[in-house]
Amino acid sequence: MPAKRRPARAIAIASAEESSRRLIAIGINCALAAVLVAGLAIVTL
Repeated sequence: MPAKRRPARAIAIASAEESSRRLIAIGINCALAAVLVAGLAIVTL
């Protein structure tokens, strides 16, 4: 089967995995930003 004619189900699964990875990365970045903001607030007080 050529790569251009992949089944729609495989494409949907791949895109779902990609979006979940992106959401996890965004969550980690938000958590790190929150920790940095909290640390700065504690240091400045």
